[in-house]
Amino acid sequence: MKKIRFLSWVLCFCALLCSCSETATVPEPESEIAETASETEAEVKGLNLIADNGQKYLLVRQESCSDAVKSAFVSVKSAILEKTGVSLSLKDDWIGNNETAPECEILFGNTNRPESAEALSKMSEAGFIICVIGEKLVINGSTDKQMELAADYFIKEILPGGIENISRDFLYTQGVTTEIQSITINGVDLREYRIVYASSGNYKNPANTLSKYLVRHCSCSLESVSSVKEAAAHEIVIGNATRDDKKLDTFETAIYMKNGSLYLSAGCEAAAEQVVYSFIAKYLSSAGRVELTFPEDGSVQYSSSAPDWSLKPKFYSNQELILANCYEIEEILEVDMAAGKYYQYANSGYEATITKARSSNNRLTNCVIAVNWAMKNEGFWTSGLLNIKYDGTIGYTMGSAVQTCVDKNFEIIPCTESIGTLIKKGSILPGDIILFQNHMQIIIDDTRAFDGGRNNTEEKAVMSKFVHFIGKNNFSSTRVGFIFRAKDAE
Repeated sequence: MKKIRFLSWVLCFCALLCSCSETATVPEPESEIAETASETEAEVKGLNLIADNGQKYLLVRQESCSDAVKSAFVSVKSAILEKTGVSLSLKDDWIGNNETAPECEILFGNTNRPESAEALSKMSEAGFIICVIGEKLVINGSTDKQMELAADYFIKEILPGGIENISRDFLYTQGVTTEIQSITINGVDLREYRIVYASSGNYKNPANTLSKYLVRHCSCSLESVSSVKEAAAHEIVIGNATRDDKKLDTFETAIYMKNGSLYLSAGCEAAAEQVVYSFIAKYLSSAGRVELTFPEDGSVQYSSSAPDWSLKPKFYSNQELILANCYEIEEILEVDMAAGKYYQYANSGYEATITKARSSNNRLTNCVIAVNWAMKNEGFWTSGLLNIKYDGTIGYTMGSAVQTCVDKNFEIIPCTESIGTLIKKGSILPGDIILFQNHMQIIIDDTRAFDGGRNNTEEKAVMSKFVHFIGKNNFSSTRVGFIFRAKDAE
């Protein structure tokens, strides 16, 4: 009897539990409900870039960047202020020890924040990207020019629609089609490589030549560093190799592969420019997917012992060809000097081309002639001169053959500022032909020029021997009259 009563009690208790489980609800903790509501609300509202009257979001740029990028950066702030009345704080990306980056930032350019690199990785080609990653709006581009275009797009297309509710899945890219889609070396994607240039000798410049070509024609940006003790798994080593036991004479070059790394070896900077140029022409002049295969035993695949600029890169722009011809003439100068054959500064008696100057053993030249040698060497024009006026004014004269070439391939830009000022503004490009009053040169980079003026001679006088054609720009503070720039320059 007791057993029956106990069983009845158990059954009733179970029925009661079942009844409770069907009708009872267990409320979530209040804090969790609030958090869930907050997350849902955030998803709806997105990012508010001017939240808290501009006190929440910072506009952040790379600590070291060009004046052109800085100007575009400030233009974004100014446009936001004009549109919304909110003034965002500007800062660079420097972070002190034991500090962390703020959560809410608008990242402009290639900052040291991981979101900047992540944004670029979303792109399959050169160009710019504007996207949301976490709590940050990222604006980044493959070049300074692309950063300017990105700023312009943000100001004209995004800002007018309001920046109080930027969608968290917002992503906009604007690409630039490149000739080369991808490059592999012995099956390894080129992006797994880094460029290493020899620390002895100024090999950073030819390393930059390769780096810029890869960005422009393959949308591939590689890390570029001076020689370091520990080798990476895959490197492109430029200069007189320290990673291997091959040592080259001054003007020798060699291309070979060993232990997973590609060597573009050369005995001096001028020869390194030549071997980079030859590598590009020989191996990186095919459109689409480029698959390179080299034996890994160090066997030389290309070599030269004298200036060899016979190969032509298929995708080089006219602006790049001008630079290449400056480097070629510099190497010729150095080779001839090593053989005791000197170029001298003179205002008359010169030959029309450097080829004739060498064959006739008449190596007289000056600033005007050197520039024209560079242009004729590539065949931009074959006769006549691009010349400066000698009447005390800033101007130029051109023969008919030069005029035809200029009309087709170049733009002429009047200027009133110095080289130094124009460089700071980002208004000068490598390969620009610069006309001053009574002087001419071709820009190599921010500090150097190709210049046949007497300042590059031993005694800085008529009939003095040239030391170099490419060197420190001695006219950085001189007012520019005109820039001749190839229409395909970037």
